[in-house]
Parts: sequence; C-alpha cells; structure tokens
Amino acid sequence: MISLGSLRNEKDVCAPLYMFGQQGPLAARRTRLSRDDISGVPARREDGCAPLYMFGQQGHMRCRAMGRNVDSCMIRARLPSTMAYLGLDIGATNSRWVLLDDAQGVLSGAVERSPQDGMEPDSLASRLRSALAGFRVNAARARPTLAVAGVAGAGEAVVRAELERACSDTMAVRVVGDPEIAAAAALPTGPGIALWSGTGSFGVARDQHGGLHRVGGRGPLLGDEGSAYDLVRRAGVAAVAAADGWGERTELGGCLSDYFGASRVEGLGSAMASHTRAQLAGAFSVVVSAAADGDAVARGILDDGARRLVRLAVVLADRMRVAPAHVDVALGGGVLTSAAAFASRVMAAVRSAGFAAAAVAADDAALGAARLARAVDRDLRPLSRWVSRGSA
Repeated sequence: MISLGSLRNEKDVCAPLYMFGQQGPLAARRTRLSRDDISGVPARREDGCAPLYMFGQQGHMRCRAMGRNVDSCMIRARLPSTMAYLGLDIGATNSRWVLLDDAQGVLSGAVERSPQDGMEPDSLASRLRSALAGFRVNAARARPTLAVAGVAGAGEAVVRAELERACSDTMAVRVVGDPEIAAAAALPTGPGIALWSGTGSFGVARDQHGGLHRVGGRGPLLGDEGSAYDLVRRAGVAAVAAADGWGERTELGGCLSDYFGASRVEGLGSAMASHTRAQLAGAFSVVVSAAADGDAVARGILDDGARRLVRLAVVLADRMRVAPAHVDVALGGGVLTSAAAFASRVMAAVRSAGFAAAAVAADDAALGAARLARAVDRDLRPLSRWVSRGSA
C-alpha cells in the first residue's frame, strides 16, 4: 500500500499519478506499469475519492480527488523490482538487442541475422520490426521502460521519424543513427573518438561539451572506408586487375571466385553483383586469410583500409580543435572486434597518426543504445541530448 499523499516527495515511485482538484497537480517519477500491476480503491468513500482508473497503452494512472482528505486515497501496486531499458543495434548484416537494468547490469540479450540488406526506409523498418519481434519471443515477460534503436542508414531525422511510426504498433521506440549508439558504447564518460567498422564504417567524436561529431558512414557508394564491404570490393578490383594482366599477382582471384561461385576470375564481377552488400561483406574473412597466408596484395588492402579508417579520426580531432596526442581512440564494430589482424593494423595506424592511445571498446553498440534509453528516461545529459539532436 502506498499513500497517495506521500507521493509528493517519493522519488522512487514508478507511476505518473496526477491529482486534480483543490490540491493542484502532483508530480511523481515516470515509469510504465501494466494493468495487472495496479489496482486502486478509495480508502474511505466519505472522503470523496473516486476509484483509480487505467488509461492508455502504458497503463498510466490518474486519481481524481474530489474531497479534502487526499492522503486517505490508497493504491495497491506490485511495483517492478527493477527498471529495464531496451537497446537495439540494427545493422545491415546482424541485429542485436540488450536489456539493461537501472544499475546498468545486462538482464538479457540476443543476436540475429538481419532479414534485408536494402537501405531504403521499408528495408530498415523490416529489420527493426524483426529485431523487436525477436525480443518479444525471447523476453516475452519483459516490459521495457524505454527502448532506443540505433539503425544503420537512419541518419536523417525524417527517416528516424518514419521508422518510429512504422514500429509504433509493435513497441514505442526512439530511433537514432548508429554513430549515437556507438558513442554511448565507447564514449559514455568523456571526450574521445570512436572508429567503427562493420558492414559499413564511420567515425564519431565526443567533444568537451558533450556534443557529437560524425565523419564517414555515407554508404557504400560514397564512403564506408575501411569497412568489410569496402575491403572486399577492393580485393575484387585487385583480383580482376591481376587476371587482366595490369595488376599485381595475387591469390585473391581464386579465393574470391571459390567464395562467390564464379567459374573464373574474369567473371568475378558478375558473381559479386548478384550478392547483397551484407553477403559481400561476409567475404572479408577471405581477404584476412589471404593476408595471413602471405599474399602481398591482400596485406596491402588491409594496411590501406586501416589508414583510410584512421583518417576519419584525424579529421575528427581537427574538428574538435585538439591535438591527436590528447585524444584516445576506441575501436568497435564487427570487423574490429572479430578480426585481430585488421584491428592491430588500425591500432598501429592510430599510433602513427600521433593519437594518445587506442583500444577495442569493451561494450558493443546495443549496450550503448540501452544506455541512451536509460539516459532519456532519467534525463542524464549529455547522452539524453544525443537521442534528440544526433551527431553533426
């Protein structure tokens, strides 16, 4: 039992209760409770308190107090033992979700293959809905207080709004781009730079005022330097050039032809064109293996890709107006967390560019998204602002 009157100063109460009448509005901490969690009765009818009633999808409560003794109106509530925040990282290849408690402990999580590879809003919405459905199946009893999804390709505000509307029938979710959740994962406590490489790539910096700055991540046609897709595409170019007699000799032609089912190296272009961007990025392991076997061209592609990726960090440091020697660089994304051979090249390029230090981020982007959900709910700045403002 909780006294309605006592809610005036109770910061741990989890329902937005409103009191109307002579007593004026009553402020309380926000949360979500289901209809099963709340029941309300007036303590004494003679005090004129009407029973509590439920409204809205979130199960918010209102009590209309029409009498003098509002303290006598009681509510029975099985308050949840913990708040829960859902974070989703929706990528072109894989999607991951993490459920975080209020103490930032991970309650559960899962990874699944993304169903579509397109970058148009319908494909992005399909990936997001699929991830939300996967969460519902694997955590059917969980009721997140707030959900934030970072979606690759949702950098524009109009796209984010469209995705939020498209998923409103499944779950209320705030949508941001992938740089925001990467920053929340790698730069949650202070300034720095994060380089992310997966199917695509980008760099994001947090400045001394908590603002975010983004470079790269402009898609496979105009950017994504040092990403899995970019490195595989360059490997294919080198393989065909060698087969035509004007490029350096390499074993990449045979390796990539086997991977994509091309009968000969000269037909590699057609074979690769029949695959999605995520499928092409999957051949990154072929390039890494060829480099490990001593193929000079494959090694050169990885070295050059590392330098191109680190160039994003150099631009970000200049934008922040700080010397690289005063900035740490965090590395993240599927390529940098799973391929030590490429990550070591990026670290070496970071050191060569004069940065203070480089390390693979301890947390992934889905956890960063859950942190953003918690920050929005608790109004923790600057992270809460990243959801509304994004990165420049």
